[in-house]
Amino acid sequence: PVLTWTTDKKGRPVYKWKTLDQIKVGDYVVVSRLNDIDSEKDLISEEEAVLLGSLVSEGYISENRVGFNNTDEDYSLSFENALVSTYGDVYCKYERRLKSGKNITEYQIHKKEVISDLREKGFDKKSSEKEVPFVVLQSSKKVQRAFLKALFEGDGSVYEGKGTVVVSFSSSSKKLLKQLQVLLLNFGIISRIHRDKVNFRLIISGYHNVKLFKDKVGFLNSKQRRLEILLNKLNARETANSKTDFIPFIADYIRKKYKNRGYNEWLSKHNIDRYPKIAKYWNTLTQFLDEDDIELYKELLNNKYYFAKVKTVEETGEKVVYSIRVNSRCHSFVGNGIVNHNTEARLTKLAMEMLADIDKNTVDMKENFDASLMEPEVLPAKFPNLICNGAAGIAVGLSTNIPPHNFTEVAEALKYLAEFPNATVEELCQFIKGPDFPTGGILLTPHEELIKIYTDGRGSVTVKGKARIEKLPGNRHRIIIYEIPYQVNKVELIKRIAELVRKGQEKGISDLRDESDRNGIRIVVELKREANPEKVLKNLYRRTQLQKSIPINLTVLVGKQPKTLDLKGILWEFIKHRIEVITRRTLYDLEKAENRLHIVEGLLKALENADRVIEVVRSSKDVASAREQLTSEFGLTEAQAQAILDMRLSRFTALEGDKLYQEADDLRLKIEEYQKILSSEEEKIKVFIEEMDYLLEKFGDERKTMVVEEKGEKLTFEEDYILAVLSSGRIINRKFDETEKKEEVFQKVINE
Repeated sequence: PVLTWTTDKKGRPVYKWKTLDQIKVGDYVVVSRLNDIDSEKDLISEEEAVLLGSLVSEGYISENRVGFNNTDEDYSLSFENALVSTYGDVYCKYERRLKSGKNITEYQIHKKEVISDLREKGFDKKSSEKEVPFVVLQSSKKVQRAFLKALFEGDGSVYEGKGTVVVSFSSSSKKLLKQLQVLLLNFGIISRIHRDKVNFRLIISGYHNVKLFKDKVGFLNSKQRRLEILLNKLNARETANSKTDFIPFIADYIRKKYKNRGYNEWLSKHNIDRYPKIAKYWNTLTQFLDEDDIELYKELLNNKYYFAKVKTVEETGEKVVYSIRVNSRCHSFVGNGIVNHNTEARLTKLAMEMLADIDKNTVDMKENFDASLMEPEVLPAKFPNLICNGAAGIAVGLSTNIPPHNFTEVAEALKYLAEFPNATVEELCQFIKGPDFPTGGILLTPHEELIKIYTDGRGSVTVKGKARIEKLPGNRHRIIIYEIPYQVNKVELIKRIAELVRKGQEKGISDLRDESDRNGIRIVVELKREANPEKVLKNLYRRTQLQKSIPINLTVLVGKQPKTLDLKGILWEFIKHRIEVITRRTLYDLEKAENRLHIVEGLLKALENADRVIEVVRSSKDVASAREQLTSEFGLTEAQAQAILDMRLSRFTALEGDKLYQEADDLRLKIEEYQKILSSEEEKIKVFIEEMDYLLEKFGDERKTMVVEEKGEKLTFEEDYILAVLSSGRIINRKFDETEKKEEVFQKVINE
């Protein structure tokens, strides 16, 4: 939910939590401008922030060049100083005269290491897609302030409006302006975005709001001096009311409530719904406001919320959401200025399987940390989460590192082990080929070594990323890295490759760039004409984390005791757990069915003796005597008699009677089935296998990590793809395996 500002039935302004689906056009959302949160760690220096701010505002970047130009001599000099401070003397400088008579200074940077570093810091977008670099967003306010100063000095402007001063910033990137709104909110500054004929404009208006910009952020050079002159000039006369200081509903409420109390004329002539005006007239207001309204005004003056009016509400479809827990008295927090409360995330369907049947007494419960609630000691866990998603941790003298595995393979191994408890680890490895990492890659560890690791419960496997060599015109080549090993940081990998080139340890690389997007990883390594591509790739595997060793340690808690298990032991512990859950669930269902059958049998007895039952109830002086007579006359229990008394007269119809007879038959069949399951371990195993088949059908997936059986130094491998060019111009490149028929894949491609 988000905090909104509305009125109660009496018209008094109040705060109200609303979920997003309850927000309507015209609602006022509470935006906090007081923010004392600051990063403790800076990813860049203030000089680098000035450099990035200048480039985002007045710069450009291409494959082989970074440029900056401006007519302001002081601004250009500030950029030059920041550039030299960060990278040294790495630029070419040009000056020329424009037709307008102004001199323009242009800087160009061609050094690949500098271009690559600027890209890594987040300056890598064209004009319409520019954004605030992530290194600025994750740094402290002093770094953000330096970035904003340089940014506004470029494409920013300051001018005098009607009774106010306006600061604006123009850009063709709406995303950049939205990010700037959030950054400015960190300093308590409210802004709005306006669309003009060509670009988007971010506007800061209102005397106190602009003054806050001057004091907390400001411009880098000459525009700051102009801003100070305009504000000093405006301060000498009465300023216009600002929309950023407006408090909805408060004026109407006060004027209506205190009508005919001797202040009608004063209230009609004075503004009482703007923060500066309230502070100005505070002494007069406190003379006639009651205590509750004084406290309301005090709270508003203390927080100085901005009340943003909702203009449009749009459906955006399903989005990934995250749960946030905060240690605050009211469990609320500020996100991008908006006050939030108790955010929740919907569990995936697979996550729900971890909780399936938890309400059926399937696991033991214990008190939580403050004994206020009961929580499960373990989850019922229909899905084998530990081995499929893996785990890593360290404690005193103990550690564990269980890699993720493919669910389809694990499920088949579990079914096999459940049917054949004497199966060996080697037999189980026919199903589980090895770890399966979400990032793909190639598993190089031989099958025999994997069997030994899974038998001992310890060892390590070698995984390498996927790369291909592409031939280019002019007898040149390039390497495309499109999958990297598990838990390898892509940025660090690129830095390491660049370091090899810089130190001369790899002389065959001419260029390196990151073309990754939401569709996947794509690191392009351009090679020199004389370079041997296989030799370069082999060197990258040897000297970088493109190939790495991943340790395996199958240490787990069994009955709250740490043990190192083999593969069979881990799978068997899961089977034992599920058998216990199935047993407890079946006992719960059996008891519930027997209790319901007991009630239904009592209701049927009442139907068979309907006239007499009605007569007994009508002749009894109270419920207790009716219940006692029913139990003694018809041989019913107290529960059955109470159910009859609670039954509506409509249940005595013939149709309702047939439904009760059918329900009794169904309950007897269920009880028989539950008793059958509880009677033997074989039946429980059968239920377990059925559950695994159900999960396989819903969540079974293909292996992502390729297993290479043969040993050797072979760098390349074969993968089958179908390349299709559709009449619409769309190009589809689809991978398929040997188990699929080409005709089926063709049809899938056509249907996409």
